[in-house]
Amino acid sequence: MFPAAPYHHFKNKTGLLAAVAVMGFEMLDETQRQATDECDNPGDKLRALGKSYVMFAVNHKVYFHVMFRANNEPLWENTQVMKAAKRSLSHLENTIRELYPDTEEDNGSIVQTATLTCWSMVHGLASLWMDGPLRATESGKLEIEQLINLVLDQSMTHRDL
Repeated sequence: MFPAAPYHHFKNKTGLLAAVAVMGFEMLDETQRQATDECDNPGDKLRALGKSYVMFAVNHKVYFHVMFRANNEPLWENTQVMKAAKRSLSHLENTIRELYPDTEEDNGSIVQTATLTCWSMVHGLASLWMDGPLRATESGKLEIEQLINLVLDQSMTHRDL
């Protein structure tokens, strides 16, 4: 491949990164859809979404990095990136809405806060695992699947989730 070949397809580096990010969000969307296909209740869905998110990050590090940590602000100005990101996040938000069915329109902040809390937890776990600091701790001696279960069990025990 020639170094300039991508620029025959993309206007610039931001365009290339945006295309990679959209592909990553589409892959995450499908991963989460598959993870929740067999779930019977919102609690099981929430657990499946958490596991699938962290495992997606671990198994697709390059996509995850471009999707979230490319330090490229213009990437988030791209309409396609925003649409793909919102679509992948909608699984979590819809599951939270199932957990809080009595939430009125004017009290949507409960859904927003719970969504942000859950997303931050799994995103933080994935980032700490991939970047290495977590592996330097006692907890980091566990396999990633065990660690995910430990964190999800702990968080679901101490909340009404």
